[in-house]
Amino acid sequence: MLLTVNHLAARQAPEQAPSGRPQLVWQGKLQGTHDLIVQKNSVRVEDVSGPPLRDVQYRFVTPLPATEVNVDVDPRVSRGWVHVMQQPAMDNGYVLRVRIEDRQSGEYFYSLAITWRSLSGQNDDFLTKSRRSTKSAAPRDAAWVRDGERANVTCGAIWSGAVNSRARIVISGREARVIQGQGSGDLDVLAGTGWPKGAYHPVVMATSPETRVEVVEQPSAENDYTLIIDVLAERPAVRIEIAW
Repeated sequence: MLLTVNHLAARQAPEQAPSGRPQLVWQGKLQGTHDLIVQKNSVRVEDVSGPPLRDVQYRFVTPLPATEVNVDVDPRVSRGWVHVMQQPAMDNGYVLRVRIEDRQSGEYFYSLAITWRSLSGQNDDFLTKSRRSTKSAAPRDAAWVRDGERANVTCGAIWSGAVNSRARIVISGREARVIQGQGSGDLDVLAGTGWPKGAYHPVVMATSPETRVEVVEQPSAENDYTLIIDVLAERPAVRIEIAW
């Protein structure tokens, strides 16, 4: 059965992991028609038409389980159609196939939030985290990938707040402040996470609808280990994940 999602249609909020994070967020720049093939903790792309994708990155809180699940795909940023072509099932090796169709000229940035829940009603994300949790450390995310390369990082903090169109945010240690534009929010360091000491190489990803984020300056000794990001938001509510 072909399930079609129009990014302009009114939809109910999807199920999320207990932490409030979608199990999978995928982002990339594209034009044309492309299939995302999701299995376990990896996403590969099959190009149907159009040029190869650019600036692809994604992250899994937990892998897509090897069991039948109900999948919800929420286009957080898009201008085309997103189709769930194939739900995970035993006869296809528990593979999820999502098609993106962009029929306009020029490439466009897409961001998809993908969540799932087992048909039995049990939260697979909770079970996976419970098995690997320890008292001394927060569970690590299953994968963060940029341009085909796995980054050895896990989400350590989330900035959430409101941004009016555009804002520049400076993050130093456990503090964050807006230095340009209009915005306000709070930096929440996840439980069991210690803030890096010295230089580090964070991966930053916006997970709220109609939001884009760009790293302006990486933390280094020259800037007193400060991370600077630009946020562009078409909706005021903003949520940004920072991994290291």
